Amino acid sequence: MRAQLASTFGLLGASLPTVSEGELAQQALMVLSEDPATAVAISTMVDQPIRVAQKLDLGATIALTTAVLVVLQTHYKFERHTNGTWTLKLEKKPTSELLLKTLVQKLLGYSK
Repeated sequence: MRAQLASTFGLLGASLPTVSEGELAQQALMVLSEDPATAVAISTMVDQPIRVAQKLDLGATIALTTAVLVVLQTHYKFERHTNGTWTLKLEKKPTSELLLKTLVQKLLGYSK
């Protein structure tokens, strides 16, 4: 997966700095906040106090980041027709190449 991500974003052979969990999470939130609805949800979460300390392990981080990358590039739209039926449309959602590349750089730097 590392090689595929590095190849896709032109990072093969690039010198990647070591990245902390916080830096990786911050970049992921920046990418997610491109969507206005998600930006509101993120803002709401940020405003809530943390009651219990949390720590993610590397396996969970990789799985979560992979899921986020898939979700970021897919737009789900439910439509209800006048006859009462529903349609689910899946569309590739454009994501800022720069933000996504920076997220991948941080992911690769985090998982060294």
